[in-house]
Amino acid sequence: MPKKARAKTWFTIVAPKVFKEKKVGETPAADATQVIGRRVEVPLVFLTDNFEKYYWKIKLKINKVDGTTAFTIFDGLECTQDYLSRITRKGTSKIEVIQDNVTKDGIKLRVKSVLVTNRRVKTSIIKEVRKTTVSIIAEEVEKSTLDEFLKKLIGDVVSKRIMNEVSKIYPLRYFVVRRIDVLSNK
Repeated sequence: MPKKARAKTWFTIVAPKVFKEKKVGETPAADATQVIGRRVEVPLVFLTDNFEKYYWKIKLKINKVDGTTAFTIFDGLECTQDYLSRITRKGTSKIEVIQDNVTKDGIKLRVKSVLVTNRRVKTSIIKEVRKTTVSIIAEEVEKSTLDEFLKKLIGDVVSKRIMNEVSKIYPLRYFVVRRIDVLSNK
């Protein structure tokens, strides 16, 4: 065994409190400072045991080390490409919405979402649907902390509200948050 491999310590990676500090993996490093800043991607199913959300992957970033335990913060969310391909059908309209918002605790997020209608729609309807979606997501993000927003998103509170409001304009087949990027932390 090489000398470098023997000198390394294994650090246990722990999810943030919003995910009940579940153990998500291990990483080797010579010392604790090398671990800080590393990123890990975990399926949401693993963190929540909710198999309905199999298509989301959570990105975590190590920000603190205590002994051999590495603590993480939320660094993003991404929807799998195969799920997005599956929900988009021929003869429907796919509406994409991208917006930047700041949570109540000062974290700037870029939220990218996708809406799929039952049939093809006119540009005027697409604009109205996009405008309504932007206002609902902005309201939900800005009145919540990051943890509260994630709980609402995972618990379908946000998607149900958007489906109800937007379906008054035009019937929707699907709404999904495609991606969330953390642009700045506090």
